[in-house]
Amino acid sequence: MAYSNGNAGHVARRHVDTTRPLKVVIVGAGISGIISAIKLLDSVQNLSLKIYDKNEDLGGTWFENRYPGCACDIPAHTYQLSWDHNAAWTQFYATAPEILKYWQRVAEKYDIKGYMKFSHRATEARWDESAATWAVTLQDKRGHTVHDDCDVFISAVGILNAWDWPSISGLGDYKGKLMHSAAWDTSFDLEGKSVAVIGAGSSGIQIVPNIQPMVKRLDPLRSW
Repeated sequence: MAYSNGNAGHVARRHVDTTRPLKVVIVGAGISGIISAIKLLDSVQNLSLKIYDKNEDLGGTWFENRYPGCACDIPAHTYQLSWDHNAAWTQFYATAPEILKYWQRVAEKYDIKGYMKFSHRATEARWDESAATWAVTLQDKRGHTVHDDCDVFISAVGILNAWDWPSISGLGDYKGKLMHSAAWDTSFDLEGKSVAVIGAGSSGIQIVPNIQPMVKRLDPLRSW
């Protein structure tokens, strides 16, 4: 057995090869959160795991992005787990719904969805030195504050998650429909509309040819 020596440091009263309980909180149920959960459950004994996500379901960027033509911008066969292949991609550059379906299948296969709590947005994670734990604050969809704590805190929030409008003079005064590729309004009908697309990244390249046949006029703008 290992015992406390009475000094400031504490040694737990347990056998040296006994695994202590470990609580992990992951924020983000996209690809990073899914993979982290699978690997932790496979390798960590006596694990308590919770995964929070602000969305209503898993998938991260592939759950959120629904703009016309949204798809993988690299070959789908290289955009998958090296240890869980999908040989049934329907096209070289798989569409967002097909990629989301793949990650939903992965989550179901490894039985991790039960560890997920949706519609909970993390607002703060602070290290509590006295308790030697992370204090995590979240807000649910009703606006209620929720608190949790853990030994290990993992941020699996993607870098593309916090989108913003470009800094364009007069943008706030525009009276027409404003849509961002990261928050696309699928209920809006583009048929017969005059549309300007700002940005020539992968999203812009995918949007333009997919909406061109239905709109009255299309002005693709490279920058602002």
